[in-house]
Amino acid sequence: YGQPRNVIGGHLISATLALVLDSNKELLRMNQVVMNAFAPACAIGAMTWTGLMHPPAAACCLIFVSGGPRIKNLGYLYIFFPVLLDVSIMVFLALAINNLAPNRKYPVYW
Repeated sequence: YGQPRNVIGGHLISATLALVLDSNKELLRMNQVVMNAFAPACAIGAMTWTGLMHPPAAACCLIFVSGGPRIKNLGYLYIFFPVLLDVSIMVFLALAINNLAPNRKYPVYW
């Protein structure tokens, strides 16, 4: 599950879904406690459906829907600035560190 396609795709799906669900919270008639459980569950379901499963990505969904005004004021910038930037750094470091050893090959697939 830690391949670049899964890591990047899973985080982008989770962040996008968090923004959509949070912006429609009143329409869905969900209080905060229910949304904190529902949003990551939907993110995991969406990642499974698309084949881009990366379970830790559900945390970025939970961070947004349970976050305070500083997080929510980012709006759709949340997808690009903290999420995509952090995921890019993680994948770059994984590529660099895992390919230092001669007997290791990362990624197995893109």
